[in-house]
Amino acid sequence: MRLARKLTLGLILGILAVMGAHAWWQLSHEVRLYEGDLRPKIKRGEGFLALMQSIWRSEGEQRVRELVEDAAGMLSDVEARWVRTDVEPGTYKYPRALEAARRAAKTGQIAAEVGHDAAGEVERYAYLPVESGNPWMLEVTEPLHREMSYIETNRRMLAITTLGIIAVCGLIAAVLGRRLVGRPLADLRDHARRIGDGDYSIRAGPRRRDEIGELAGEMNVLCERLTEANRRVAEEHAARLAAFEQLRHSDRLATIGQLASGVAHELGTPLSVVSARAQAMAADPTLNEDVRANARILTEQAARMTDIVRQLLDFSRRRPTKPVPVDIRKLVGRTLDLLSAVGGRRGVLFEVDAPREPVTAEVDEAQLQQALMNLVLNGVQAMPRGGRVRVRLSSVRAHPPANVDRPEAEYRLIDIEDDGEGIDPEHLAHIFEPFFTTKRAGEGTGLGLPVAHGIVAEHGGWIEVESTPGRGTRFRIYLPAAHAMGLPRQVAS
Repeated sequence: MRLARKLTLGLILGILAVMGAHAWWQLSHEVRLYEGDLRPKIKRGEGFLALMQSIWRSEGEQRVRELVEDAAGMLSDVEARWVRTDVEPGTYKYPRALEAARRAAKTGQIAAEVGHDAAGEVERYAYLPVESGNPWMLEVTEPLHREMSYIETNRRMLAITTLGIIAVCGLIAAVLGRRLVGRPLADLRDHARRIGDGDYSIRAGPRRRDEIGELAGEMNVLCERLTEANRRVAEEHAARLAAFEQLRHSDRLATIGQLASGVAHELGTPLSVVSARAQAMAADPTLNEDVRANARILTEQAARMTDIVRQLLDFSRRRPTKPVPVDIRKLVGRTLDLLSAVGGRRGVLFEVDAPREPVTAEVDEAQLQQALMNLVLNGVQAMPRGGRVRVRLSSVRAHPPANVDRPEAEYRLIDIEDDGEGIDPEHLAHIFEPFFTTKRAGEGTGLGLPVAHGIVAEHGGWIEVESTPGRGTRFRIYLPAAHAMGLPRQVAS
């Protein structure tokens, strides 16, 4: 059964119980009023009985009969007659209520009883005995059709009123139950089914200030949370797929790096042979000057190629972390020389602004070189149409951010600035997250900036970034000064 119908039925039963109790009380009240009206009549009857018995004893039976007949003639709705309890049924003097007459004869007191006449009308019979043991008594018959009509009218009015109240209240309860309970619950049911089917876009009905409204509000909140959870799941799934692709790309790059390392190692011997032959040709006086000049050029270029191969091999070798005081000027110069071919192909020029005196910091040279290469390559890739990457070195006194547990002190600042496309503000907060990248496929793994950030953090420094879309990006690397940590000033070249 529907909830609205249950509420309507419960209300109707409640009204029926209340109106039934009211009807019972009303009828009981009418009975009490009737008994209250009857009590003065009994008192008057008892007085009349005492008077009649006194006259009977003093003046005789005839005088009493005359007085009763005179009194009965004055009453229009009451019939009085003399009856006896010892006559046969069917005679004129036979009492209409024999049992009441016998009680009156036996006790000498007035006895009354309600009965029906031959036509079925309700009457009340009262018996006034002359004296105890005397079979003669006065029977007073009073019709009760008015009282019964009044009671029946009350019963009928109570029944009609009860039925009317039940009908009106039931109709109101049915309408309100359907509108306030049935229809909203049906909407919530349909909404729950849509949620079960995965549709979270439709919201529950209008807001109401009741329990159903609160339930609808909670279901709307549930839809919002499920929508947000689905969005996060979709993003995490996409991120996992991207991470998987990046890992595959990183694995390919690692393989290529191993191949490049092997190729560089294999090129060492041929380059040594070329360099030795070129040096011999340059030193042979029997050759003409043009050949000797070309031999010297071959010697210089072979030396340059050997230096590049050596740097590649040094960069690719695994070695334990070993921070030592390093002159960052020379490290920046070697890093930019190693990346000059990449920058040249893209039309990118490198500029270095560094003081003449050494800029020393205690770092692991290979790791810091990797961080510098990642940041510089990030700038190169941000300029597909060419541009400039400027690297500035200086010493500043700075206060670390809250997430770096170091005091205010002197730090070495490496400022790397490019003229590239810049980074959108919504992406700027995520650039140091692993595998986050906005570059095209094949241009980045999303690991370069996180690796650089981790290397700088391991050295007790931090990276700050500023970027304006369309105008370029600027990274600032802060590293503790070597002498600020009580280290010797012996510098690794």
